[in-house]
Amino acid sequence: VRMINGNPVIIRTLDVGADKPIPFIPQIQEDNPILGRRGIRTSFSNIELLKTQLRAIMRVKPYGMAKIMIPMVTFLEEILTVKRFVKEEQQKLDIDKVSLGMMMEVPAAALMAKEFAKEADFFSIGTNDLTQYTLALDRSHPTLNFLSDSLNPSVLRMVNMIVEGAKAENKPVGVCGAVASEPAGAILLIGLGIRALSVVPSAVADIKALIRELDVRKCEQVAKQALNCNNVSEVRSLVKGEFNL
Repeated sequence: VRMINGNPVIIRTLDVGADKPIPFIPQIQEDNPILGRRGIRTSFSNIELLKTQLRAIMRVKPYGMAKIMIPMVTFLEEILTVKRFVKEEQQKLDIDKVSLGMMMEVPAAALMAKEFAKEADFFSIGTNDLTQYTLALDRSHPTLNFLSDSLNPSVLRMVNMIVEGAKAENKPVGVCGAVASEPAGAILLIGLGIRALSVVPSAVADIKALIRELDVRKCEQVAKQALNCNNVSEVRSLVKGEFNL
């Protein structure tokens, strides 16, 4: 594969398990799959498949334009192990430039963001799962999913912790969850220091138009206030009032 217009692309390694089953990788029966074998945990059960993916991403030309992203990282040892695999394959392929990042979607990793930032080249916050794990709420639960709101101050504090950890090591951080697809989410993420947002296609035009009119300093001030709110209703009322949403 050769990049045509020179723009970098982030490719996530296989992210399956729990709510993302695939037939060619048999999964064991789990009583609580959301907390089971998924993301990088699944990849570690099939090392050769993981290494095949790493090689494929690394061979995209020009070298280094395709960045590797590892999902569901929880323990520092996981990113260190993948870094070792990358280095081994890098030497075999004689490629000198590789960028290895990780998804931030587990509170345990968010709490150690600074330590992870010393090992990863970039972070991408998976707000859907980060919300699910922070609030201990299954986002697909038929009667409790309404409580799973990424603008909950607890989740915003997790995001802030990740951003601060990345900033300490001068590492970029973006968002690959759904929260930026709504105006209040985009405003607060920008206020917390996020500059790369993931937005559903149907909302791209509206969110871009909103961002063009935003005052970043005001976003930062409101985000700081949101971190000290008591609940998600207070957060939403704050943003709605300050930005006339």
